[in-house]
Amino acid sequence: MGDCLYVVLARDINVKKIKGHLPKDNEKERMKKLQRIKIADKILLGYKYYKNRTKIIKKINPQIICLGYDQPNVNLRDNKIKIIRLKAYKPKQYKSSLMV
Repeated sequence: MGDCLYVVLARDINVKKIKGHLPKDNEKERMKKLQRIKIADKILLGYKYYKNRTKIIKKINPQIICLGYDQPNVNLRDNKIKIIRLKAYKPKQYKSSLMV
């Protein structure tokens, strides 16, 4: 989708707030796994408070944002940013509710 990939990793506190339970792996473990597979140019932890979720977007200032199929829409005032909704990747195998 672009030349440089930034991954913003959801904080544990926000995952619990949104999904009702903590993720299988905590944020540090998920960060290490992403670093090991070298999929992204840069991996960042999101902000601790869900209401500040657009703050990191302003910091990165991307041209394109790719959202997972289960992520809520991002309401941005900057309409120059293209938002793409990604399809689920093997949802019967990797859906987080199946991994808890």
